[in-house]
Amino acid sequence: MNRSTLGSALRELRKSSGLEAKAVARGAAMSSSKLSKIENGNTAPSVTDVDCILTAIGVSNEAKAEFMAVAREAATEVTAWRLVRRLGYSRKQQQVQALEAQTALLRLFQPALIPGLLQTPEYVRAVFTRESLGEVELERTIGARLARQRVLYSREKTFRFV
Repeated sequence: MNRSTLGSALRELRKSSGLEAKAVARGAAMSSSKLSKIENGNTAPSVTDVDCILTAIGVSNEAKAEFMAVAREAATEVTAWRLVRRLGYSRKQQQVQALEAQTALLRLFQPALIPGLLQTPEYVRAVFTRESLGEVELERTIGARLARQRVLYSREKTFRFV
């Protein structure tokens, strides 16, 4: 189970318990509509929502621990992205550059996108255009991402990209 399947896993758990959605929603102190949105993946549940749903279903402590770990991970990821947006993508690139400067060995597995250190200006633009940045912030972010590539020419560093 991962954060993208959390809602459907909660629905399956509820169904296997034999409880109706209305009863679980009432026991979790939420509307049936909210529970439906969570179960169908239309709304990301908070950690508290997951805890209340699991308590209403009456799951074991072991099952509850697994679900809660996934819920906490999802909440942490959402918070991290909010902070990046608030800070600004160009500033985040500068923070990553500082980390890369301190690293002697960088191993990176990134199956969905070309790693930032290997991206061309056009690729960077395509990636960050999805974020609806203003033109000035977009250019600043592209420049900061490309500035990170200087680290690739350091003889003291080793890189492994997959």
